[in-house]
Amino acid sequence: DSHLVGKLQYQGPALLKQALVRHCEQASGPFQFGTALDLGCGTGLMGEAIRAEAGFLAGCDLSPRMIAKAQAKKRADGSPLYDKLATADLTAFLASRPDASADLVVSTDVFIYLGDLAPSFHQSARVLKMGGLLAFTVQSHQGAGIIVGRDRRFAHAEGWIREALSQARLRPMLVEPQSVRMDRGEPVPGLI
Repeated sequence: DSHLVGKLQYQGPALLKQALVRHCEQASGPFQFGTALDLGCGTGLMGEAIRAEAGFLAGCDLSPRMIAKAQAKKRADGSPLYDKLATADLTAFLASRPDASADLVVSTDVFIYLGDLAPSFHQSARVLKMGGLLAFTVQSHQGAGIIVGRDRRFAHAEGWIREALSQARLRPMLVEPQSVRMDRGEPVPGLI
């Protein structure tokens, strides 16, 4: 956490939360979610950002060590930060969830490790309730399609993201260019 937040100036959870707040205000809806799923939760930074707004918070990550760190985090009252954690691939985790069971699916700085996001988008669409939100960050580039950047992470063009969301029957409500972290002293281009 200290390396991400300090050296890399990682601010994905804060920026994603701000975008969710703006969307809810524009939609005249409450900034509250009955069930929230945190894909690639890592150590729980996004969970910390949205815990107060989630009635039930579940997270998944491929790394058992990350899950252990997330399990160690507590709320102010001493209860666990997450109500449920799973060591699992995010698409498999979503596939294990019932249809129309989540109000919010979030993924911060995780889709940079996946090229084709279509399976994640389709599974997210399936688990979201009517009016539910999928909120995420990606690294981006000005060209078309998907590329592997010099940092060996995937970068997705905005047009590709919009098309993949459309194919999953998800409608973009807010798309903003935003860098969520630094790399070699430079802001990494991205989208929220």
